[in-house]
Amino acid sequence: MTTHIAQPARLIASRVTRPAIRRRLSRPIRDPHVLLALSVAVPTLIIHALWVSPDWPIVIAGSVGYLAVQAGTPRDPALMGRRTLDLVRLALGIVYVTAMSRLGPLGGTPPLIALYVPIITMAAVYGGREAVVIGTLTLAGFAAALVANSGVTPMATQRAIVLIAVMTVLSIGTRRTIVALEHSMARLRTAIAADRRTNRRLAAIGAVGGLLAEEGPTDDALARVMDLLEDHFGYRHISIYLGDAALMRLGAHRGYAEPILSFDASRGVVGRVMRTRTAQLVPDVTADQDYAAAVGQIQSLISVPLVSSRELLGVVSVESDRPDRLDADDLAAVRVLADRLAAALALARDRERLSRRAAAYESLTAFVQGLTTTLEPAELYGLIARSVTAVVRADIVVLTARDDETGDYRVVANSGGDERFLGTRIVPGNGMAGRAIDERQFVVEDRFEHAHAAEAFANPRIPEAVASAAVPLVRGDLVVGALTVVRSVDRPFEELERELLSLIGSQVALAIINAQLHHATAEASIRDPLTGVYNRRHLDASLARLSALRARTPVDERRPLSIILFDVDHFGQFNKQYGHAVGDEVLRIFGRLLARRVRRSDLLARFGGEEFVVVLDGATRGEAVRLAEEIREQLRSTSVEGPNGEALTATVSAGCAGLESEAATLDGLLETADVGLSMAKHSGRDRVVAA
Repeated sequence: MTTHIAQPARLIASRVTRPAIRRRLSRPIRDPHVLLALSVAVPTLIIHALWVSPDWPIVIAGSVGYLAVQAGTPRDPALMGRRTLDLVRLALGIVYVTAMSRLGPLGGTPPLIALYVPIITMAAVYGGREAVVIGTLTLAGFAAALVANSGVTPMATQRAIVLIAVMTVLSIGTRRTIVALEHSMARLRTAIAADRRTNRRLAAIGAVGGLLAEEGPTDDALARVMDLLEDHFGYRHISIYLGDAALMRLGAHRGYAEPILSFDASRGVVGRVMRTRTAQLVPDVTADQDYAAAVGQIQSLISVPLVSSRELLGVVSVESDRPDRLDADDLAAVRVLADRLAAALALARDRERLSRRAAAYESLTAFVQGLTTTLEPAELYGLIARSVTAVVRADIVVLTARDDETGDYRVVANSGGDERFLGTRIVPGNGMAGRAIDERQFVVEDRFEHAHAAEAFANPRIPEAVASAAVPLVRGDLVVGALTVVRSVDRPFEELERELLSLIGSQVALAIINAQLHHATAEASIRDPLTGVYNRRHLDASLARLSALRARTPVDERRPLSIILFDVDHFGQFNKQYGHAVGDEVLRIFGRLLARRVRRSDLLARFGGEEFVVVLDGATRGEAVRLAEEIREQLRSTSVEGPNGEALTATVSAGCAGLESEAATLDGLLETADVGLSMAKHSGRDRVVAA
């Protein structure tokens, strides 16, 4: 069970009012005038008590009244000023001491007048005016005492004069000490305010550096930097320009309706900073002939470069339209700010460079992987031309490759360029690609004009001037071609892009060599080594593909197809009579003759020892007969040197066969041509027969 004990109301009231009573009692004690009154009244009462003053009741009444007045005087007067009230209370103390010194058995002899000293000292603490007024009242009190008391001895007068001198010196010394303390306190307050301002600025600078280091010089980050500078530094006109030693562009600003968007090194105070890379403090912009105004009424200017590792990254500019002009302290603050900004910009720039480099090398890796998707030269050439733009920005990419048979360099592919120049021969030393091939080194022109282009490229469909780069495709001692990249003249090639193009060149050269080797190996397996035309294996496979394709083609879309079967007449006897070397030369001559006369779309193969087959896609049997006759006549008119230097000739017989659109396959076509060939042989050879 809980017992509640009722507390007396008086006890509760005393607890409630006790803090208030303490506060009321402590107020007079904290009042310096009350403390001064106590220090004056207590000695007065003691002196009069020791000498059994007959005026004791008056002394007590006067002392109590003096203390009561001082204790009851409000500290925040409403009817008069604070300094006037302090002067009145001090004067009251002088009146009290003067009155008390005239009472008692000692008459006008001082020792009580020594109590003037703390009053005058207190007056000197309050101010010079108070010290003069109270000092004047004190002298008046002394003079009144000396005049009224004719019995004052010379010794008492001397003591009074000495006391006056002591009070004067003490008052002056106290006042000077107080003034010195006030000056020291003012300087201390100024220093503390400056330290606080510096700390706020350093905190703002740290926030600026952290912001830029985290986000980089984005528009949003620079705008927040402007907010920090405006809030913590109090600058109203701020601008940050970013760029290099040649051109600065406005990155962010505050306080300008129409800011200056860019500076070059020849214009304005910013231009001077760009040239000299030194901070500029212009206390009076009207006296600086370089100053370029963006807003009226500007009084002073500070412009500081943003430099990192000797590289100029930007300029920060602060202008003031206030009468209190920018000074050395502002210059020091902006310099510290510029150092932080430069470090943050350099870090952001390095981050961006690393990011770009990483992205570029990822693109390069993807490009190299793409080169492995095909070993067919023609397909690879087109893939290279199309894929380079994924690594390096380009409007046109031209690939030049070496022809192994002739040794010529020809345009084999382009992306974004003029298709008219495919197959054009490139002369080493002529044009960008020719120079790269001839010099075996990377060639770049930030402004390449038509007048310097290769002679083969007449009237190219590109601007008069472009940025162009050409990298040679070198593998060992062999230059297999060149890769040329063209783009707008306002986009010169950067250092990273040049590095990437060199790497691309080495990878492309390797890919082309591999494709050419693969192609050569594949060709060797399907080519006749003596004549260079396709062999029987390739012929059979090709006829099978043609037959299957024809079977899938609708009847109304089938093209005519013809075949010619050639046989060199009496070739065995020719070999026995003149030797195999002469016989092989006859086969080679005939193979070259056939290769020159047939089209790329036709199929030419060596069928047997001295037999050759030509499949003519889209040709009728009559067209095949005419072609065979022309070839027969050309061989007949061609001579070959014999073992003794004599001129020898050979002849050939041919059988022709053709398919109409109704024929679904090539089955039996070769056999039909063989029938025609047999008929030509039995008819006396050196003739063409259509079966």
